[in-house]
Amino acid sequence: MPPQPKKAKSYGSFPIAQAAAPLSARELFAIPFLRSLIISGFALSFVTTAFDAVFVLFAYSPIEVGGLGFSVRIGSRKPPDIHLTHP
Repeated sequence: MPPQPKKAKSYGSFPIAQAAAPLSARELFAIPFLRSLIISGFALSFVTTAFDAVFVLFAYSPIEVGGLGFSVRIGSRKPPDIHLTHP
């Protein structure tokens, strides 16, 4: 008679998890929930990066071409005019 496999120990209703080999990227992407999470994370990252790049161009473009016309001050050494008061 072949030996019987040992039953996993149980503490209450939760059995002890057996050590499993880590999943590859292909195996993780095959899980539908993780695939949708990865795709939505990529899309959100792409859109926010695109917004950051395009908004700067929009803000500093002249009003004549449809921008906001912000002035560009590079290398200004004047500290900001901020006065903090303590309560």
